[in-house]
Amino acid sequence: MAGVVGLSAAALCAYNTREAGAFEGSNTMIVRSVDGPDHEYVLPAAGPSEITIMGRCGPMVVERGQNGLVRVSLSACPGQNCVRMGWVRPAEGIVCVPNGVLIQDSAPGPSAPDGIAR
Repeated sequence: MAGVVGLSAAALCAYNTREAGAFEGSNTMIVRSVDGPDHEYVLPAAGPSEITIMGRCGPMVVERGQNGLVRVSLSACPGQNCVRMGWVRPAEGIVCVPNGVLIQDSAPGPSAPDGIAR
């Protein structure tokens, strides 16, 4: 339960430290798993890309489009809320609480989180 609360708090902080609605399509996206710092992945800023990571519930596919938007195209989580979010701006980020994954813009904000609270 503490991991869920920490992940939600980190996502809220990440969202609140960016200008809502700002398009930052040139920035690198970081995909973090609450399973530790060694479970951090990068979606490069240039061109479309895709990574598959293992979350708590199973595999998750994160895509970055040519236009810089990101989405979760596949997830083994029960609610599929992360998938239903569709394409989002990098500043918005995506959280999958059941899978324990946070996807956020890597551009540092004035008080950007430096990790996930546990």
